[in-house]
Amino acid sequence: MPTANINNVTFLNVSNQNISDLTGIEDFTAITYLNCSGNQLTSLNVSQNNALTVSFCYNNQLTSLDISNNTDLTDLRCYNNQLTSLDVSQNTTLTVLFCYNNQLTSLDVSNNTVLTDLYCSSNLLMSLDVNYNTALTDLRCSYNQLTSLDLSQNTTLYVLHCEGNQLTSLDLSNNTALTDLDCRENQLTSLDVSQNIALGNLRCSLNLLTSLDLSQNTTLYVLHCEGNQLTSLDVSANIVLTDLICEGNQITSFDLSQNTALYILNCGSNQLTSLDLSNNTALVVLDCRENQLTSLDVRNGNNMNFYVTTVNCFFFSATGNLNLTCINVDDVAWSTTNWTTNITNCIGFSNIDQQQYFSTNCPPPSVIQEHNANKELMKTIDVLGRQTKENNKQLLFYIYDDGTVERRITIN
Repeated sequence: MPTANINNVTFLNVSNQNISDLTGIEDFTAITYLNCSGNQLTSLNVSQNNALTVSFCYNNQLTSLDISNNTDLTDLRCYNNQLTSLDVSQNTTLTVLFCYNNQLTSLDVSNNTVLTDLYCSSNLLMSLDVNYNTALTDLRCSYNQLTSLDLSQNTTLYVLHCEGNQLTSLDLSNNTALTDLDCRENQLTSLDVSQNIALGNLRCSLNLLTSLDLSQNTTLYVLHCEGNQLTSLDVSANIVLTDLICEGNQITSFDLSQNTALYILNCGSNQLTSLDLSNNTALVVLDCRENQLTSLDVRNGNNMNFYVTTVNCFFFSATGNLNLTCINVDDVAWSTTNWTTNITNCIGFSNIDQQQYFSTNCPPPSVIQEHNANKELMKTIDVLGRQTKENNKQLLFYIYDDGTVERRITIN
């Protein structure tokens, strides 16, 4: 390209061109936008590109990056490289910094006072000081080695992802604008979100939480708190909740009657004895395995719309509840056909245990159900729902006029 033309170039996009050497870029002194992402660059010299405001050099093999002369830089995206250090002290106009998936052991952003978006996840950071970044709205520092995180000055923060660190405490009392919080896989023993009334997405799984007060979080729509030590969970105030995963705790009971928008529920591996989902008319995914259920009511009028996997296995499982025999459903025949899968074909999606059957009117758990010898057999179906006659060594379902279903394998 003629020198006269080079001097007029302000926008340069050479992304995904399999380039391994960008020698000559220093001649483009007028460029303000450079995108060289998705190449095989091991080095990048932008020391002469003083007008640069946007630099995308992600998805390369850079081991170092000198941007000390690029003082007008506002947006730097250098993620997915092999950087061990990054000096942004001269880039005081920087508002966006994406440097995740590198090998950074330290990161000083004290001079970047107008920074709004900082993504530094998946590095080797042992500390991170964001006290001077009062304009910060989106902070993602996941999967580092952080043991503490002071967010007291970040009052405009609305997204915080700090999962996969070693945090033992997290003070969010000043972060009242927070809408998205992911603090999974830390060592938190308590979590106070009472001041975060705008919170919509909360993921605090795999910590050491023994309690969780959500009474002030009325806009919460996603709650993942699995793998903690919770003995109770009150979500009665969270009426817009759609996605609840609380498996692997010690919860003995909870009331979901107010959560009519709920469509995903995974409450497996707790200590629940009863579960009434009749008010949860939007529910399409249910996993309540490995509890102590004696009563389960899934008559929500939406059974036929439950999600199906790619191998035609429904997202419904009540296995591992040894004291549960009768399950209330919308339609006995339909559930018998669709919620009694062959484990061989549906690995991980076994629906019910051998002793369990479906009904539209289960007796109370305290009543010992006695089979009536005079009840009338309505029909016999196979695992595909086809009406059939008794067949040796084949699993069949015997549907009676009282709503009960028996599973039998006859071996002569």
